[in-house]
Amino acid sequence: MAGTGRLRSGTGTRRSQDAAAQDSQKLDAVLAAVEHIGDSLERARTSLEAKIDKVTSDLVLLHADHRNLADKTGAIEARVDELTPMASRLKSEMGDVLACLRIVAENKSHFFTTREAAWEWLESTGRASGRTAERSVPTSRNRCSQVRHGLKGGDVRTEAVAHAHDLEQLIQERREAIHSAAAISASPVESESETEISQPPSDRPTKPDRLSELGFARGPPLTSATFLGAAEVALADRSLMWPSVWSTELSGT
Repeated sequence: MAGTGRLRSGTGTRRSQDAAAQDSQKLDAVLAAVEHIGDSLERARTSLEAKIDKVTSDLVLLHADHRNLADKTGAIEARVDELTPMASRLKSEMGDVLACLRIVAENKSHFFTTREAAWEWLESTGRASGRTAERSVPTSRNRCSQVRHGLKGGDVRTEAVAHAHDLEQLIQERREAIHSAAAISASPVESESETEISQPPSDRPTKPDRLSELGFARGPPLTSATFLGAAEVALADRSLMWPSVWSTELSGT
């Protein structure tokens, strides 16, 4: 009986030791799992802190860019405010320039039409006297052709002034040519022609009214002296084809 009791006591002790060993192993496994989880959490915290620092840095840079952009926007708005009145003045000046060019174009066309009509009359007078009135040198006609084709490119005011000088030179050349043609037409043959012109309208055939084409009012009988005087007045009075408003615009007043 005593031996049996000792055997049972030894078996219970081994069972207790085995259970304790198993519990210790389980506890070690749990502790290892906890340590692993702790390490993972630490790595995740470190990564999250790095990301937070990067986002914070990006936000700082973005704020600085926003401030710079606001400054640039303000500068642009201020520049626009400065340019707005300048644009208005430029638009007004361009309108004045276009108006002046329109005046030049209109009067230039009138001048050339009158000039061609005058040359037709002078040539017909030269043919009636058996001679032909000579025109001015070819260079002036080439310049005339350049002016006829209008202003092309470049500074508008500079081009206009240059053409104005060309027209003044043409006026001087035409004045000399008119003197020459009048001298050619002052011949005995022309005297007979003048006698015929001075006859009443009913005694001569109907002809185109050259004076009306030239813009002159009907007056005394047409002679070379009469035409020369009228042409001198028309050429000398440049305001007939070059208005004072254009010269005022060119001078900048």
